[in-house]
Amino acid sequence: MERGYYEYSLGIDIGGTKISIGLVDHEGTVWDKVEMKTGPDFFYQTVVDKITKGTHTLLKGNACTLDDIGIIGFGIPGTTSSKEGIIEHAPNLSWKKVPFGKAIHKELPARLYFAQETHAAVLAEYLFGAGVGTDNLVCVAIGTGIGCGLILGGKLYRGSFNTAGEFGHLIVEKDGVSCACGKNGCIETYGSGPAIGRRIADRGIEGTRGMDTEELFRLAASGRDEIKDEILKAVEYIGMGLVNVVNLLSPEKILITGGLSEQIELIIEPLKRYVREHGYKVVAEKVSIEPAALGKDAPMIGAAMLHRFIEPYSDIQARN
Repeated sequence: MERGYYEYSLGIDIGGTKISIGLVDHEGTVWDKVEMKTGPDFFYQTVVDKITKGTHTLLKGNACTLDDIGIIGFGIPGTTSSKEGIIEHAPNLSWKKVPFGKAIHKELPARLYFAQETHAAVLAEYLFGAGVGTDNLVCVAIGTGIGCGLILGGKLYRGSFNTAGEFGHLIVEKDGVSCACGKNGCIETYGSGPAIGRRIADRGIEGTRGMDTEELFRLAASGRDEIKDEILKAVEYIGMGLVNVVNLLSPEKILITGGLSEQIELIIEPLKRYVREHGYKVVAEKVSIEPAALGKDAPMIGAAMLHRFIEPYSDIQARN
């Protein structure tokens, strides 16, 4: 396969259970990728080592080098400064003030771009997925955690401190359940997959012990109403957040991505009803709420496109 210089870039998605590295062209096509499981050791240098090894494996398998690629984008599960390469806070990895850019640049001396994974995911959907043609787009990820990416006026919106889109940390209960972010009452502690599992476990519902989220949803779909009730409670909390977003931003479209986005009858349709019933009528009746199109590859694809929207990491620090 012939490749022109910089015809491809690398997109790297760092998740809570795996790292995905993809060779992506300018049309968003993933030509090849490697995936690596992450273990309980989330020390950032361990993750850097995994990424370095996986990147070289992918490049070697496609008969190219870093010089042929030149650009690498990263989707990070936390607040990240692209220019400084600092991961300010990644709660689910227990990372604070991690000098990720410097560590990566030492091993992979390319033009690097860093952004929150949800920002990368909304970019992918905006450029190549269900958000094509939409200038005001919200993409909410529901899975192990809950996050959000925003396209406003056709531009990626990150806010003044790169934190825009922390949907999972909107407060829905005063003095509620404690969250990994250090606060209480966040949507993530009520609406995520693990939150649903915890409530079902706390109730001691028969035949559910040790089940993962996918298995619980299968039982709910088969008619286990007591499980379905807990899922719908989660939907209500997520719905509260969506209503606030709709009322505040007036988006044209809301996309649902992440591990729970495939649950049309138990997640997507109830969310639509909730927003229609509780949102500001003018926008609630018009906003489209639907599943995202690119699935689990969205953050990886979007990461490979970050160079179109944000500033690169400055390697000044990397040389010091």
